[in-house]
Amino acid sequence: MKDMIAYCGLDCGKCDAYLATINNDQALREKTAELWTKLNQAPILPEHINCEGCRVDGVKTVYCDSLCGIRQCALNKKVTTCGDCPELNHCQKIGALIANNPDVMNNLQRMSFKRTEKYNKDFLKANMMGPNSVMMLEELLENVSLKPDMRVLDLGCGNGLTSVFLAKEYGVKVFALDLWVSATDNYRRFQEAGVENLVIPIHADALDMPFANEYFDAVVSVDAYHYVGNNDTFFHEKVRPILKKNGIAAFAFPGMKYEIKDNIPSEMKPYWEAEALEMWHSIEWWRPKFEKELNQLNMWEMRCFQQAWDDWLSTDNPYAVGDRGMIRTDNGRYMNLIGITGTLGERKNMYYPC
Repeated sequence: MKDMIAYCGLDCGKCDAYLATINNDQALREKTAELWTKLNQAPILPEHINCEGCRVDGVKTVYCDSLCGIRQCALNKKVTTCGDCPELNHCQKIGALIANNPDVMNNLQRMSFKRTEKYNKDFLKANMMGPNSVMMLEELLENVSLKPDMRVLDLGCGNGLTSVFLAKEYGVKVFALDLWVSATDNYRRFQEAGVENLVIPIHADALDMPFANEYFDAVVSVDAYHYVGNNDTFFHEKVRPILKKNGIAAFAFPGMKYEIKDNIPSEMKPYWEAEALEMWHSIEWWRPKFEKELNQLNMWEMRCFQQAWDDWLSTDNPYAVGDRGMIRTDNGRYMNLIGITGTLGERKNMYYPC
């Protein structure tokens, strides 16, 4: 239950005080009181061991109710959890807790993606083709304004998870384009999700898109743009013409923390093929591709990296199984996910070599 995740990210459902309370287990109360007395070097009695959870109404231990600085801080800031606090990555109160318990950050990250959490996990897992594209899209669009009367191109939609999200969460008209997944298969998924009246499945090549100029209010692409856009011409020649004036561009895809293909760490060589390294680049490598094309350009390393990859790796997809060693060996050192948003601007002294 999501309500059992504490403000700090610990799982109250696994706490002995909570288990003793809901099961009225006196023996566990006594055992917990004895342990906590030793750990805290303060007298704690069995009758103190009563708690129904940090974020739910009901009885709490004295510490959780009044003494926990993290809980009091979260209450004062009126955040659902510390994961919603902009100071999370620099917070000394919770830093030590995160360092000693990796599950804390995972819990906080998942709690911060409230829209993603609404979707059936089996449906998502069955249709993932890489790191959780729905979670990536939720973060990508946090500061993007999409409205129901908009036409949105979902470029490289794969199995259509991102198209379903766009239709359900924003009510926009989605054109779901993919070369490798048939329009018929995607249409069946859109019917299953109940969005067939909002999403148009299209089987087409991103290099030869069948759309009128200035047709779309937004072009969105998750885990696909880097396959075709890793050059100086694709955005200018293929994306820019189909966007309306001031149209929105929003892209998210795998990348690198810094350029690495000419100095590949030895432990990563078994996992990174030359073809992948032609597409996985740093934010600074990508920046010139967009800074002369887009106004209000925002480029960032996405916070959903670990959770989005974990969701993919938990599936039984053979490609996911093959990726497990790569992510385990990388261990957050080299790879990232990159988010890019902006609005179509006037061309700024552009030069495109032949």
